[in-house]
Amino acid sequence: MQIVPITEGEMRSITSSLKSKNSFGYYGISTKILKLCGNQISKSLTFIGNKSITMGVFPERLKYAIVIPFHKKGDVSNKANYRQISLLPMFSKVFAKTMYCRFIHHLQANSILATKQYGFRNGLSTEHKTFPLTDNILMAWN
Repeated sequence: MQIVPITEGEMRSITSSLKSKNSFGYYGISTKILKLCGNQISKSLTFIGNKSITMGVFPERLKYAIVIPFHKKGDVSNKANYRQISLLPMFSKVFAKTMYCRFIHHLQANSILATKQYGFRNGLSTEHKTFPLTDNILMAWN
């Protein structure tokens, strides 16, 4: 797979497309802040992203997360009623999105995905899946 370098325009587009949230990851930067300064830091983010691609290494510091317990239901004193939520750094999400775009493009350009693959594809979901009625299924219903 040949990976195309990230452009500043792409980086600006990705940062501006993030959902504006007040939650923040390890470095205390929310998506709202990242969106506000996206144009000013796009050159630096592009450099780091392309360096990551050429070296084939995701920066260790972008793997840090804040893990918090989230109450599901039931008794709040029972730790089994909680699940973990990991708040990742916003920069981590931006770089992951750039790689996701390249990966999906590669899969589509080379016809690697099966036509019946519905999950994780833009504009498709399992609701689009059709089930052919075969004689075996009809016999099982009778």
